[in-house]
Amino acid sequence: MEAAAMEAAATEIAEDAQSAMQGYLLTAIEYDDSISPKLA
Repeated sequence: MEAAAMEAAATEIAEDAQSAMQGYLLTAIEYDDSISPKLA
């Protein structure tokens, strides 16, 4: 595999991982907000 293709693939994987992490964090924040009032 040529360097440019490897770099493009690595960039795509990194972007997918970043968007997945952002989605997870948003879900965790929403979940936390939904249970916090019940604990208070």
